[in-house]
Amino acid sequence: MVKDIGFPYVAYGCKARALALLGRSEEARKTPGANPQADRVNCTCRWSRVKPNLRGQVEVAVGDPRAATEYFEEAGRLSRASGFIHSIAWSMYEAAKVYREEGRYADAERCETQAMNAMRQVSDEYHLPLHLAMLADLKSKEGDLASAQELYEQAADVTETLLTNSPNDEIKSSLIATMSDVYKGNFAVAARLGHTEEAFRIVETARGRSMADLLRHLDRGRSRFPTLKSLQKRVQSTPTHFDGDF
Repeated sequence: MVKDIGFPYVAYGCKARALALLGRSEEARKTPGANPQADRVNCTCRWSRVKPNLRGQVEVAVGDPRAATEYFEEAGRLSRASGFIHSIAWSMYEAAKVYREEGRYADAERCETQAMNAMRQVSDEYHLPLHLAMLADLKSKEGDLASAQELYEQAADVTETLLTNSPNDEIKSSLIATMSDVYKGNFAVAARLGHTEEAFRIVETARGRSMADLLRHLDRGRSRFPTLKSLQKRVQSTPTHFDGDF
């Protein structure tokens, strides 16, 4: 570790998750707090992210959902106590995902509602569709199809607006991936409700979005490579500075 640059939390967290995925559970569990410096840190924000959040992710990789949710819930409590709103959002989102996989939909909805409220509090619009889609999926699993459809529609509207005003391709790619999940979930809900026309509309909207993205990429590719006609025009308009024949 390089002196004066701080403890490498992210690096140790990635190492821990990698060890967990390799099946080296005990090594993974020790990694985030193995260095005494990590335990001596007095910053609650770092503690909430490094210890509980990273340990929660490790437990997910190891396959211990009970321990994972305990760590994520602890991270949320520490973040709330210190006013770290963004950390609340991600801790509760991770907890919600685990609870959903375990079929504990009430707990998942509780955590996801907290996560979405935190995202709205910090005006993080780019991650809002992700949280709306998660809530919609939970409502669907609980059998509240009307609420699920409404949430999916909200997620689609927000995503379309963000795509229109997106500043770069990286953000657009992330939003398009979210939009794909939104379309699939919304279609499934419409089909379960027996709303055939609505289901077909969703499919056609998804197809239109895919075609629009394809055309946008094609246009970008053309802009990089001049057409034959434009090259001919440039050659004809370029003055020559030599005498005689070739």
